[in-house]
Amino acid sequence: MIKNMILTSVIGGLTNACFYNYGLIGSSGVMFMFILVSSFGQGDKRRECHSGEIPVTFVATCLLYFGKELWAAWSATDDVSHVAHLVGGACGAVIGWASREKAPLRYSSGLSS
Repeated sequence: MIKNMILTSVIGGLTNACFYNYGLIGSSGVMFMFILVSSFGQGDKRRECHSGEIPVTFVATCLLYFGKELWAAWSATDDVSHVAHLVGGACGAVIGWASREKAPLRYSSGLSS
């Protein structure tokens, strides 16, 4: 997880340096990365997760958090870097998608053992 934190921080810092002229303080982008990565966790261990599925928790989290941050980025006049939150969330979505467990393939030989 440390490498994910560093990767998110570097990408967030580079994005901020390329497009904005103010500094970043804090780790809110990393926090958003953790929120999105955790939404890929299986809530129900009895149900087998297939590799092509998108978890409902991920969709709901994206709608709630990204929607809130997109709205705040254009309407808020506070001193919060909402772009850092969006970049952290995007990194979390990519990291969560890339690190999800693949469902094992089942082969049936037709013979019972």
